[in-house]
This record gives sequence, C-alpha cells and structure tokens, in this order.
Amino acid sequence: MIVNRMAILLILLFSMLNSYASSEQSCRLATSTLEMVKCLQDALQENEKSLQDLEQSISATLDAGQQLLFKQTQLAWTSYRFANCNAAMALFEGGTMAPIVFVQCKVDMTRQRIDIIDSLYDAGGQQ
Repeated sequence: MIVNRMAILLILLFSMLNSYASSEQSCRLATSTLEMVKCLQDALQENEKSLQDLEQSISATLDAGQQLLFKQTQLAWTSYRFANCNAAMALFEGGTMAPIVFVQCKVDMTRQRIDIIDSLYDAGGQQ
C-alpha cells in the first residue's frame, strides 16, 4: 500500500513538474519555492483573464437561458477545480511542494477549461 502511494505521488510530482517546465517556460528560472509560486500565480492570473474574456465572448452569443446554464456550469467548475487542486496539494501536505502543486494544478486546469470551452462552443456554432 505504501509502495502504491509513493508511486502515485512520484507520478503526480513528475507530471506536475513536466507540465511546469513545458507550459510555464519563464518559471523554470525560479530558484526558490516562493519564486516558483509567484511565477505560477502570475501564469494563473493570465489564464484566468483569458478564461474570463472567453466567458464574456461566449456569453454574448447565448440567449438568457443558455447564459444561466453557462454561468452555473462555470461556477460548478470553479468549485471542482478548487477541490481537485486541494486534493492534489494534500498529497504533499507539510512539504515545500504543496503550494507549487496547488497553483500548478489550477494553472493546468484553467488552461484545459479554456480549451474545452473554446472547442465546445466553436463546435456548437456559438462563436
């Protein structure tokens, strides 16, 4: 059981670090946990702005009922993202990787959400 948990933790850590290295090139230069978290928070802020812009763009093309559903979906997704990233962070509880994992998770999930929404509403002819 301990071996399985360690394997899962290592896989998660390496996937997070790989994503961190590939998607946030400027963050690779960070040399401390504080610098890494700050860099990732900046990336998160950029992604959240992109998501907000996309939400506004899509919302403008929807009727009132669709807008309500879209807003409810986004609120549910935001809650899910928070819970999911908290669960990922809990795997590193007490360690210096915990805040990095949390913010990286939010960066990754926000980027994925942008791609999903963009694809879904483009495919639906809404944009």
